[in-house]
Amino acid sequence: MQTRLDVKRAAYFTLCLVVACTPASELPMVPDVSQWSQPTEEAVSWPNEAGAPIPVPNALRDLDWLADPSAFGHSGPPTTREKAGSFGIGNGRVFGLIGLDEPRNTLTNAIGPGYQINAGFFGDSSIHLLQAGTEAPIEHEQAQRPRRTAIVRTLVASGDLSVETTDVAPPGHDVIMRFITVRNAGFMPVDELALKIALSRGKEEPAAYSVDALLQERGRHKLRIECPNTGATAYPSTMTFPVGTLGPDEEKSFVCWYLFGGAAVPTDSPVDLLSSSRKHTGRMLDEAVKLETPDPKVIDLYEGMLVTLDVQTAENGLVSPMNRYTSGWLRDAEGPIRLLLAAGLIERARTILDVTYRSLVVLHGIVNSFPLDVDISGFEEPVDPKTFWATAEMMGKYEAAEAPSYATLLHDLWIRYSGNESILDAPRMAFLEATLLRQEVSDEGLLPFSGDETFRFPFFSGRGKLPEMEGYSANSSFLLAAAADRLTERGGSPEVAVLGKRVRKAAEEVYWIADDGYYAATASYAHANPTPEPYEDVAMQPLWTGYAKPSEPSQQRNVKTALDRLLTDDTLLHTPGTLTFTGMVPGFLLYNLSLLNHPFVHDAFHALDAVATPSGHFEEGHMPDTSVHSLIHAPNGLGGDAYARYRPWEGGIVVAAMIHYLTGYQPRATSAQMDLAPNLPPGWHETAVRQIRFGNDSFDLQAQRWQEGRVVTISRSANDGRTWRVRLDLRGDKRFSGVWVDGNYVGTSEAVMLHLKPGANLTVVGAY
Repeated sequence: MQTRLDVKRAAYFTLCLVVACTPASELPMVPDVSQWSQPTEEAVSWPNEAGAPIPVPNALRDLDWLADPSAFGHSGPPTTREKAGSFGIGNGRVFGLIGLDEPRNTLTNAIGPGYQINAGFFGDSSIHLLQAGTEAPIEHEQAQRPRRTAIVRTLVASGDLSVETTDVAPPGHDVIMRFITVRNAGFMPVDELALKIALSRGKEEPAAYSVDALLQERGRHKLRIECPNTGATAYPSTMTFPVGTLGPDEEKSFVCWYLFGGAAVPTDSPVDLLSSSRKHTGRMLDEAVKLETPDPKVIDLYEGMLVTLDVQTAENGLVSPMNRYTSGWLRDAEGPIRLLLAAGLIERARTILDVTYRSLVVLHGIVNSFPLDVDISGFEEPVDPKTFWATAEMMGKYEAAEAPSYATLLHDLWIRYSGNESILDAPRMAFLEATLLRQEVSDEGLLPFSGDETFRFPFFSGRGKLPEMEGYSANSSFLLAAAADRLTERGGSPEVAVLGKRVRKAAEEVYWIADDGYYAATASYAHANPTPEPYEDVAMQPLWTGYAKPSEPSQQRNVKTALDRLLTDDTLLHTPGTLTFTGMVPGFLLYNLSLLNHPFVHDAFHALDAVATPSGHFEEGHMPDTSVHSLIHAPNGLGGDAYARYRPWEGGIVVAAMIHYLTGYQPRATSAQMDLAPNLPPGWHETAVRQIRFGNDSFDLQAQRWQEGRVVTISRSANDGRTWRVRLDLRGDKRFSGVWVDGNYVGTSEAVMLHLKPGANLTVVGAY
C-alpha cells in the first residue's frame, strides 16, 4: 500500500511518496556524489560570430574592456540587411542603431532629444575613408558590442587601411559620441587620406547648411553633426576632413559629435564618457539575475537583451521599439515585462505598468499604442473609474480585441513575481475589467483580430488573405479567456468571470479540432469553419498565455500535432507555404516544450542561436533560412523599415523563455509557492542562476548533470520570513532509483516537494 511519509529535519521539510513505510535504518544510503563522473557526451557550443576584438585606440588604451566583445557580432565581407545585426546606443534621451547598413558604421534611426517620433527619424549617417579623393573599397567589416556595455564598435577595412569607431550615447547628455580611428596596419606609408561623413536626406527636404557641421530637422527634433578641431568642411549632405599621411602601423583618432536639440559638446573626456556609460549599464546588470553556464554566448544573449531593453527605455521608463516606430504599447510591453521579471528587475517592470496606466488615464483611452511624451506629471485617478473607462476610447482604428488582454496578464505576472497585490487597487481593477469587458465578443462568444497582430502578414503570405478579412481569431480568445481567469482569481467582478467562461466555451467548441488534435487559428465569419491546419504562433498560445495547463491531454496533443506538421529540420516551427515566421516563435516553442519536458526541448534551446541575428536579436520576421525578412528601408529616416529590427518584444519573449528553460521557475509569491524544473542541455555539467527574485527575497539555483544522476542545490536569503513551498522537478535523463534531500531518502520520483525556510540551503540528489 502506498503511504505518504513526512520526513522532518531541522533545516527543512519535505513531502514524498514512497512505496511502503520503510524503517529509517533500511532506507537507501545517500550516494557519494564526489565519486560520480561528469557527462561524456560533447556539449554543443554556440559559435563566436564577433571575430577578433577590434583594436583599442591608443587614446583609449586604459579601457581594456573595450577589447572584450560579446560573442554576438559581425565579422566578414560586406553583407545585406537580411544577414546583418542591429546594435543600439541610447540613454533614454537620444538613440541610434549601428550595423545594419553599408558601411557597417552607418548610424540609422537616430532620434532625440526624446524618443517619441513626430516627423521621422534623422537620416542615415555613414563614415567613409577617402584616398586621393576616392572612396576606399570595403573588403572586411566588423561590428561588436563590448560585454556589459551599451557601447558599439565597428571596423571597416580596405587592405591594410581601416576605419574604426567606438560609439556611445553617454548618460546625462543629449549627444552621441563617435570616436573614429584611422589605422594603417601595413608596412608602407599611405598619404592623401581623408574622412567623409555622409547624411541622407529626403528628395524635397530643405537642406540646412553650415560651413563646419551637418544640420537636419525632423519636426521638433534638431541634429547637428560636428567634428571639432579637424578642419572639417561641410556641405548640405557631406562633411570631409583631412587625415593626411599614415606611416606603417600608425593610427590617428578624431571625435565627432551628434548633438541633439541644441546640446553642446560635453567637456568630459571620451574616456570618461565611455566609462560612465559602462558603469551605468553595469549597475543595471549587477541588479539582475546572474547566469553561469558553460557556454559564455548564452550569457551574452541574456545580458545583451537586457542592454537592448535598457537603451530602448525612454526617460519615463517605458520600453519603446526604436526602429521604424516608437511609442508605448499595451501588447509590445509583454516581451520587456516578461524578461525584466525573469531577470529580477521587478521595479522596472512595475514602472512600465504604472506609466502605461497613467498615460491611458490622461488620454482617456484603452489603445494599443500611445505617445511616449504624454504628460502624466499632474496625474489624478478618475473620480468614478467604472464610468470613466466605460466612456473611454476603445482601440481607436483597430478592432476591440487582442491587445487589451495583455494588461491583465502582465499585471498578474508581476504580482506572481513581486507578491504585491496592492497594485490592484480599485481604480486599477476598474481599468483592467474594462480592458476585458469592452472587447468585441460575438453572440457566439468569438472575437475578431485586432488588425495589428505581428503574425498577420506571415499568415497572409500562405493564405492570400489577411486573417481579419477571413474571420474570428483563436488568439484573441486565448488571451481574453486567460486574462479573465487571472483577474477573477484576483477578485475581479462576476461579469469578468462569466465573460471568460463564455469565450472559453466558444473557443473549445469552434477552434479545437479533436480528430486531429490541434487548435485552428481562425474561423470564418459566415460559418465558423476552422482553418484546416495549425499555425505556429497560435498553436503555442494556449500554454504560453496560461489559457491551459500542460497536464491537460488536449494540450499535449496540440503541441504534438504542431511538431508533427510544422517542425523543420532546424527544430523551428514554420507553417508550410508561408513566407516568414515571427521572431517570437522560437521562444514560444522552447517554453511549450519546457513545460511538457519534451525530448526536443534541448534542440529548441540550441535553435535560439540559429535564429538570432549576428547581434543576438529576434526580429519581426525571419525567413525559413533564419535570415531576417527585409523588404524596405528609408535611408532618409522619413519612411518605414520592414521588417522592424532591434526588437524588445520578440527578443524579450525569447530570452525570457530561455531563462524558463534553464530554471523552470514559476513563482506564486503571494502564497509563498514556486515551481522549479532546471534543464541542462546534453554535455553541460553544471549551470547556476543566482539572485532569482521571489517577492522581496532572492535565491540561487544550481543544477548539475552526472553520468550517475542529477544534483540540484537551492540557497535562499532570509529577507522573507515565510517558509517557501517548492515543487522541484529534477529533470533526469532517465528514471531515478532514489532521491535524497539533504541526505534523507524521499523516494524515486523526480518531482519532490520542499519546504524551504529563511536562510536555508537544500541539496537534492537523484541517482539513476
